[in-house]
Amino acid sequence: MKRICHSNEMTVGRRIRALRVYRGISQIRLSEETGIAQPTIHAYEFDRHLPPLDKLELIAKALHVSPAYLAGWAKGGEK
Repeated sequence: MKRICHSNEMTVGRRIRALRVYRGISQIRLSEETGIAQPTIHAYEFDRHLPPLDKLELIAKALHVSPAYLAGWAKGGEK
C-alpha cells in the first residue's frame, strides 16, 4: 500500500501532487473533474502559484479531502 507523507512541512502543491498520485489520477483527469486547466494544476503542484480558495475547494473535493488538509491546517484529510 502506498503511503502519503502527512508532514505539515509539505507545501500545498506537494500535498496536491502526492494525493493525486496516491489516488492514481492524472493531471488531465483532475483538470476535467475540477474545471481547472491542466497547466494551472501543474503550476500549483510545482509551487509556481498558490491556488485561490475556490480552486483549492474544487481540488479538495476531487481528491476526497478537506481544503484545510490541503492547506496544511488539518491532519488526516480523508473525507
